[in-house]
Amino acid sequence: GSRLAATFREEIRSIAAAVEGAAAEGHCRPRCVLLEWADPLFDGGHWIPEMLLAAGGADGWRNQGDKSKQFPPSVLADYDPDVILVACCGFELERNIKDGQRLWQHKWWTDLRCVREGRVFAADGNRYFARPGPSLA
Repeated sequence: GSRLAATFREEIRSIAAAVEGAAAEGHCRPRCVLLEWADPLFDGGHWIPEMLLAAGGADGWRNQGDKSKQFPPSVLADYDPDVILVACCGFELERNIKDGQRLWQHKWWTDLRCVREGRVFAADGNRYFARPGPSLA
């Protein structure tokens, strides 16, 4: 157990060093929004902003420790994210893909720059965000 924990901490430090190295080289941090729920729209709060920052995302959408919050599409459009991650709370990848696909029926969604540029992704919200563990690294 302690060897596994040490390996996990080392992998996290390695990721953090890579992120810092990229920032030092002048790579910008993309504005990221994680959708914790797609209908109605909720963003990822609590530990999610810290996770996005650690992965190389920009600070600014939500403060670390803030609760998840419902918001209207206009707030998303005003923020103009570079990347959206659909990782609804408690759902696996397949469900989040389906939830993300349902958003395409809305004009406000297809008007988003990151959507038009193909920078919307889905992830297993349960595995990586609701109940993260060693597989996170």
